[in-house]
Amino acid sequence: MPALGIRKYIRVSELRGHVKREKNPRVARRMLTISNVLDGISRELPARLAGMDPRALRDRVIRHTNRARTGCAIAGPGPAAGGERGRSSDGFEDIRLAAPSRRQLPDIKRIIDVGLSLGAILACLPLFALIALLVSLDFKGPVVFRQQRIGLNGRPFPIIKFRTMRVLEDGATVVQATDHDTRVTRIGHALRGLSLDELPQLFNVLSGEMSLVGPRPHAVVHDEYYAGHIAQYVGRQRVKPGITGWAQVNGARGATPKLSDMQRRIDFDIWYVDHACLALDLFILAKTPLEVLRRRKAC
Repeated sequence: MPALGIRKYIRVSELRGHVKREKNPRVARRMLTISNVLDGISRELPARLAGMDPRALRDRVIRHTNRARTGCAIAGPGPAAGGERGRSSDGFEDIRLAAPSRRQLPDIKRIIDVGLSLGAILACLPLFALIALLVSLDFKGPVVFRQQRIGLNGRPFPIIKFRTMRVLEDGATVVQATDHDTRVTRIGHALRGLSLDELPQLFNVLSGEMSLVGPRPHAVVHDEYYAGHIAQYVGRQRVKPGITGWAQVNGARGATPKLSDMQRRIDFDIWYVDHACLALDLFILAKTPLEVLRRRKAC
């Protein structure tokens, strides 16, 4: 096998040296956590393995693997870094990881969300009034539709939309809208075609339940179904849901009659979660109107 220039072994002290030289804060935090875990293992593992049940060791490995798969933000142990140490039931020293403090890392994305959503609400007030009038004249019932969706870290919240259908489904049975769906009202077809029914979600963004950019939230019953059929589905809940997202600007929007359709959307969502940054968000925001108009012309 040709040499790849990578040594098979590395000392913990050397890894800590790499942490100090790493310029990417996210990578540095992950490297610091790995070095702390390795340090704890090197100090305690020989003494503990002698009398430890193999099944308990296997269960511990599975727990740490599942923790890594959740992809939660991590910080080094100790009060200053937001972490703390404890002892697990099998006696090993356990490093409990915590997200970086918002006081340490100013949330620029939240500032942009509040500024842009507030500005858009004020600018669209006449449009809000016009749509509300058209919806009320088109079909009897409430102008605004609220439905429970799953947000950041699995927390439910009521999403707000202009009503476009004759039914108000929010429970154990929620049927996705399809093309030429008879449940959609006359004005509803126009609103859905231009995504104007999503405008009230600016208030969800303003309240902090959503972001302008992120994976689109699904109905609770759909989340429960797809979580059992698509690997890494819940990984999309590591960030706030958005009004628009990477999947939507890449054409993965609308109904998902096949499991493969939802799989394609989730692949885009997970890619976004792993690569989220301010530049990507701005690119998605700029591309969203073009995608809406492109789909409208294709209809």
